[in-house]
Amino acid sequence: MKGPQWAGFLEAWHIRFGTSQYTTGQLIEKLKEEAAFAALLPDELAALPLEDAKDLKSFSVRLGRLLRKYHGTPFGVENYRLHSERDKHSKQNLWSVCCVPAPENKPSRLLWAVTSVSVSACAEPPVEPSVQDEEPGWCGPRERIIELGARCQPPFPLLIYMRGQMLDAGKEHWEKLVHTASIEIIPDLLLAAERRASRPYGPGDLY
Repeated sequence: MKGPQWAGFLEAWHIRFGTSQYTTGQLIEKLKEEAAFAALLPDELAALPLEDAKDLKSFSVRLGRLLRKYHGTPFGVENYRLHSERDKHSKQNLWSVCCVPAPENKPSRLLWAVTSVSVSACAEPPVEPSVQDEEPGWCGPRERIIELGARCQPPFPLLIYMRGQMLDAGKEHWEKLVHTASIEIIPDLLLAAERRASRPYGPGDLY
């Protein structure tokens, strides 16, 4: 389960902070400030200690080791990667997350023989999409989001979308937001729901 958990954690990191750079100490402060972000920590980092100074130091050491271990490793369909630069003044590593989507495979160029018949004369008119052509069960993007929420394990979990915005867990919260949200954020909700529904359940997930 390491891959999906790290993909979810790095995705939340990138959504919240973009490509801003942090030392491990600064990252821990961010985790302490945002409980929802801290709850997405992979199992390898366990629960974030907030009170015991000794445990916090141990956590900082473990966090630094894991960041170095997974430096440059791609996670998830968006290829989230940890990036590190050395601060010349503080002599500390500055960590950030970058997103490098895999390039789409484009079909190779085909060379056609030249004929006396023009392409436009042979081309058929484009077929307009119809309800029958769409995926079974599709009744529009808003209903699709609800369908995807029901397919998650467990259903209708807490969902992070669009620059760290969070949709609370529970069917009633999903339906309320999905049916009242502006059309501008529906694509972000749909993308986040598709990613979450395709992701296997792990004990480190937040619901």
